[in-house]
Amino acid sequence: MLSAFKNLKDKGLSAGLKAWLNEKYKAYGRVENITIDTTARRIILTINLHGENDAIELRLSHYEVQSEIGRVAIRLGRIECSRLWLEAVLNDWADTALKNRAYLVENTHVADLVRALL
Repeated sequence: MLSAFKNLKDKGLSAGLKAWLNEKYKAYGRVENITIDTTARRIILTINLHGENDAIELRLSHYEVQSEIGRVAIRLGRIECSRLWLEAVLNDWADTALKNRAYLVENTHVADLVRALL
């Protein structure tokens, strides 16, 4: 029973995150699929970027959710990608542009969803 609830929670979070990412980053492409495993703290995304012929797979491992009063951030672990150049760009961005590799969730609805489900 607990496993079924976890799977339902992961699927709900995946659907919400997919909708949010597709709206926020539509200028770059489209997320086709997201698989979230909250137990393993792993997110796998399949995305189609504008100008690319094939889908790209992104794997975020060992993420952490940091929740403080009025703020939610997702601290990113290692980012792996099926395109090595993009993997290097994303990890460099996470290391340099994000304080402690933490991505602040500014959308209050998404922050509430993350807080409630994780």
